[in-house]
Order: sequence, then structure tokens, then C-alpha cells
Amino acid sequence: MLNKNHNHFILLKCKVHSIPFVFPIPLFIFKDLLKTITDLFAVWVHFLPISQIPQMILASTMQLLIELEEMGSLELIDVSAKEFQLTISLE
Repeated sequence: MLNKNHNHFILLKCKVHSIPFVFPIPLFIFKDLLKTITDLFAVWVHFLPISQIPQMILASTMQLLIELEEMGSLELIDVSAKEFQLTISLE
């Protein structure tokens, strides 16, 4: 079995007028948030006549996040404009 680097953060890097900002967001926070929201939708489906589609979307997003976490470093978004740059990567 190959040892893989697991991602632990989503790095949101933003540069405005040559002033850089870096926001590291721990992946466990996203995973806990998605799990909690999925559980809330599961409860709400029993009390309110809403579709199960939001719950399925959240479950799929959670699975995607788990898969991305196992891949290693990955740059998701890199957008540049005149004096603005935005990069979102998994580290």
C-alpha cells in the first residue's frame, strides 16, 4: 500500500493590491459541518414535507471531500485579475 499525504487544510489565498491574505481552514471543520447539516436534513425530512435532494447533495459533497483529502496537495482554483488574485488549494 502506498503512503499518501493527507490534506488537512483548505488554504484560501487572496492578494489585493499586493497585500496577501492567507486563510487556512481545517478540513475537519468542513467535514463536521457537512455531517451536522446532513443529520439535520435527515430529521427535518420526517417533520416537514421537503425533498431529500439537499441531503443527497450534502452526502455526495461529504464523500467528495473525503476523497480529496486522501489525494495530497491539490490546487483547486487559481484566478487572477488586475490587482486581485485568488487561490484555493488543499494542503
